[in-house]
Amino acid sequence: MMKLRAVFVWAAFFALSGTALAQQASFNIEVASGTPVLATPVELKVAVQNPPGAHVSLDLAASTTDTFAIAGIQEISQKGTSSSGQNFLLKILPLNVGPVPIKLFWKLETPSGSSEIQSPPLVLNVADKPLKTLKIYDIASPMKAWPLLWPWILAAIIIALIAWAYFKRKKEILTISESLSIDTRPAHVIAQEEIEKLKSSKLFEEARYQEFYFELSEILKRYFERRFSMPATKMTTVELYRHLKQSEIEPQILSRFKNLFDRADLVKFAKVSPENNWNSLDIESSLYLVESTKPKEPLPVPGEGVPR
Repeated sequence: MMKLRAVFVWAAFFALSGTALAQQASFNIEVASGTPVLATPVELKVAVQNPPGAHVSLDLAASTTDTFAIAGIQEISQKGTSSSGQNFLLKILPLNVGPVPIKLFWKLETPSGSSEIQSPPLVLNVADKPLKTLKIYDIASPMKAWPLLWPWILAAIIIALIAWAYFKRKKEILTISESLSIDTRPAHVIAQEEIEKLKSSKLFEEARYQEFYFELSEILKRYFERRFSMPATKMTTVELYRHLKQSEIEPQILSRFKNLFDRADLVKFAKVSPENNWNSLDIESSLYLVESTKPKEPLPVPGEGVPR
């Protein structure tokens, strides 16, 4: 009797193990076209072999990072592919230089339910600029400086650099001070007015997408500069995002900020044509960011202001 029970337990174990293995999907990811270059789209081809009756879809929210952006995803069909297979074409925009791991998360839908899975990571070696633009020059023999003059020349260069850095920094401080003192209204009031003005413009309708997103980005950077007293207009998107992560801004607000600025960078630098609804979506997100990060009004103290 004990032997029969043991056989039954092991049979049930192997049956459950076979079911779990049958629910897994296998991935094959390769670079379809393009060279990994900073802020330049690269196409990835993803082939998925699903369990029977299952299919996968990319989880954009879980796959979002600060090292790359997903510019687009398209499911493609190929002749001869089995009914359980899926093929995708992804456009990836690298935002960092060097090894960039591409970790993608997927939602697997099966007849028994849904689950979250991750495809094997792919590492892209991202260059600062295309190798074909690099130029090679012949090395010429160095010129000999006069032995009595070169210390004075070096000292003059150092003094000139120090003076240039001093006056440049002083000019930047004066520029920021002047820009902040021109309008004494609260930062969120100025930003909301500028966003509404951009909303009523015809830049998006006239397909002047880059001008639209450059202006929208500058409005928000000027707001953060006034609101948090930091040089936001001098920062890149990645630098500004990392700086804001150190503040007390809530994670969901930061996530909305990153999605907005990633789309703006795609249009400004990668010249990606925006979807029709990006205009209203990004205007709404900008107003939400300003409203959510403006200074909170202090709560009234109980008993204060009550006539005696």
